[in-house]
Amino acid sequence: NLTIDPSFGSVFIPDQLRVTTTTNQLLVRYDANNYWQTNVNASGTAEFLATGTAPGFDFKVRETTALSINDTQVTSNVPLQVVSSGDVGMAGDLVFNNPTAAYITGETPLYVRTSHPADSIDLTLSAANNGVVVVDDALEVYGTTTVTLTQSSANAVQVKDHWGKTIFNIDNKTT
Repeated sequence: NLTIDPSFGSVFIPDQLRVTTTTNQLLVRYDANNYWQTNVNASGTAEFLATGTAPGFDFKVRETTALSINDTQVTSNVPLQVVSSGDVGMAGDLVFNNPTAAYITGETPLYVRTSHPADSIDLTLSAANNGVVVVDDALEVYGTTTVTLTQSSANAVQVKDHWGKTIFNIDNKTT
């Protein structure tokens, strides 16, 4: 059943679809407790609201959920490509959860740095548990460099050649 009531400025399909010209401009209901509504304000900003027992949005391509949004997280099941240049900001941690390996790859020179207009901020590289920080390429160190060894070890700092043979070793065990 389709009802058009020009006095209210709306098209109404009972309990399924409602289109109006002011608030609740588009309302799609499953039932009275589970629905989706869209509003557009005077500046053209669109607001999407999912309401229900487990509200969220699933965007599907060929019956596969490509993107899922709820009130606790956004899950993407496809790779993300940002084609416009500009910064990407995050307020939390960046966690790579592939159990095999994860890479940060740049197709131009790549910099990892801290930046603050007034404070000196440290940059720390560390490995979990007994893992080590590995530099798998030529390494150049510029500026003032201090090496602080916090663990007692017979092989605190090792320099190895291309074949893995130790060519330089610093022992920080003291007597």
